[in-house]
Amino acid sequence: MKKDFVTIIEKSLQKIGIDAVPPIDVEVPPGENFGDLSTPVALALAKVLKKPPKKIADELASCMHEKTILERVDIAGPGFINITFTKEYLYKELRKLLESGSRFFP
Repeated sequence: MKKDFVTIIEKSLQKIGIDAVPPIDVEVPPGENFGDLSTPVALALAKVLKKPPKKIADELASCMHEKTILERVDIAGPGFINITFTKEYLYKELRKLLESGSRFFP
């Protein structure tokens, strides 16, 4: 899931004209009301792009159109991007995990 989120962010960065993609930190938000995953990538880009992080986060969020993966994209605080996965995507990922058998379950 983290890998898919990073891929979505990388594609969004390219859509807004950023080709040199910085390392992308992905975190589990402090509360479930903030979604499933979060990234401070807009905060990291603020100095380089000379723009407010919230504006960068808004631009990135507007490029995230992966409806089969993302149920919701929110901007929090000074520019954190929080996402919530669709139930269908979570079920698909859980199914893949269960089908992998002994790799994850002893």
